[in-house]
Amino acid sequence: MDQAGGFISIGMAYPSHYLLPELAQHVCAELLSSGGEILNVTYSQDEAGTSWTTTTDTDFAQIGHYGSIHLRSNYFGDVDMTMTVSLQEMDTYVGILIDIKWNDVVSHPASRPVFTQKIERLLVDVYRHMPFSYALAGHELELDWAPDAFPTSADWLDTFPLSMVPSPQGVAVTYGSISIDGMTPQTNMKRSIPLDA
Repeated sequence: MDQAGGFISIGMAYPSHYLLPELAQHVCAELLSSGGEILNVTYSQDEAGTSWTTTTDTDFAQIGHYGSIHLRSNYFGDVDMTMTVSLQEMDTYVGILIDIKWNDVVSHPASRPVFTQKIERLLVDVYRHMPFSYALAGHELELDWAPDAFPTSADWLDTFPLSMVPSPQGVAVTYGSISIDGMTPQTNMKRSIPLDA
């Protein structure tokens, strides 16, 4: 992302037995459920990253190494936003990372709390169909933790603008003290969302 503010990231981590193309297809379908389109798909044909392909073919099963889906979506309101959905494959887990340009988020007509609630809704909708081990959202975040190593202490969770982990009631949501834009204060809170909500 070439904007001065970088990007807002939304990430979901899964055990390694989940199929990345299936996860990506589901997340993209959710992002496009309110309108939009896939612009292109980029991936490497080899693990070394020496032979890259960019295509408009949306056959998710064909996405190779370091795959990224670039799409335009109005999921977050009446404004089309361009975003990148990246397939993340680590040694012991996999993940999906959505990057939205920081300037697109901060200039969005929805307030930061409303935009964050829309991210929460996206994550809950994704979780209902493809339960993740953890999810987080914020300014330039990465999926740095294996599912069994994700920090869940109160001190750690406060560092993430938005984080979710499974709970017996559904998903436990924590809002940290700084907003998804990385600078605006927000009210720190924890709550549980039942899966039938």
